[in-house]
Amino acid sequence: MSLAYAVSAVGIVVAILAWKTQAMWAMFAAAAINAAAFLIILLTYFAA
Repeated sequence: MSLAYAVSAVGIVVAILAWKTQAMWAMFAAAAINAAAFLIILLTYFAA
């Protein structure tokens, strides 16, 4: 579960970076990282 929190924390940092810089690549990266964190959370929830 700590992996999901770590990925989510990275996603939040990238999202803040995207908001500050208004860079398109950062917005896509934030969306992808947050989607990955959500998938990890779902997988760990159903695997338990």
